[in-house]
Amino acid sequence: MLGVSILLGTFAQNLFMPILPTMQNEFHTTQAIINWTVSIFTVTLAIMQVVYGPMIDRFGRRKVLIPALLLYALASLGCYLVDSIYSLLLFRALQGIGFAAIPIVAATVIGDVFEGPKRAEAMGTYQMMLGIGPAIGPLLGGWIGGTGGHSAVFLFLLVSALCILGANAFLLPETRGQQTGSKKFGLESFRDVLIQPMGTSVILSGFTQMFAYHAFLLYIPVHLTQEYHMPAEQIGLVCAKTFGNSPSAGDHGLRSFARDPFVHGHNKCFPSPDAGGECHFRLHSRNRHACSYDAVIGSV
Repeated sequence: MLGVSILLGTFAQNLFMPILPTMQNEFHTTQAIINWTVSIFTVTLAIMQVVYGPMIDRFGRRKVLIPALLLYALASLGCYLVDSIYSLLLFRALQGIGFAAIPIVAATVIGDVFEGPKRAEAMGTYQMMLGIGPAIGPLLGGWIGGTGGHSAVFLFLLVSALCILGANAFLLPETRGQQTGSKKFGLESFRDVLIQPMGTSVILSGFTQMFAYHAFLLYIPVHLTQEYHMPAEQIGLVCAKTFGNSPSAGDHGLRSFARDPFVHGHNKCFPSPDAGGECHFRLHSRNRHACSYDAVIGSV
């Protein structure tokens, strides 16, 4: 259940990526401000991880998760109703605050319930669900957004939030143990982690990976809209193929995209004598007013 919750929750981060350029026009704002709809969600998500950690140890898993999910659902309703970009940013921040409880509670419950190899197996399933979201979220969001616009995307997030809230409210048991002598994880514990070389290395590695991921994720819709004149459905497909193939190597996903004739109806591959064996793809848009674009994808 928590795995499904984290899967549906990740959609709040990437579901509307394919329609960011469209949202920029609909809200009459700049590219930098519309990108803040992603950044402010991620910033509040990261900050609240630090806040929720000690809270779930002190008050229990359910007492933190259920109110946070309620906030997430209400914020999703706000995102659906607003017509101002600054109101949207406010509710996106509240969405991040509410969503932040899901991953940390899920990981904690796994630690409470499972031990030894079973814990590793459960964490593997949890991480799998966490990784599926970036692969299918943009694909689903491109289809929903292309059909009903950004309102339909946030309506889907609202419905999924209510489903998550109801399922956890009725099915999730309290798993916090009664041990009172164990050391609590507070701010001083974060300091202890940071002063250790291994802890600093892990944190910097995670930061670098997520920074590159979000930079690329924000760049793709804008580039494909401006250069290829793609609709939201096709942008979602490109994002899904890119991150579904390799979240850390976008070029591999783009190679698969270029091979796929479904994206633009047909792709033509023609060898170039001075390209050193590389294959040039001419990507044809279904929009006859959009000019073709030659892209060297790489050796295939």
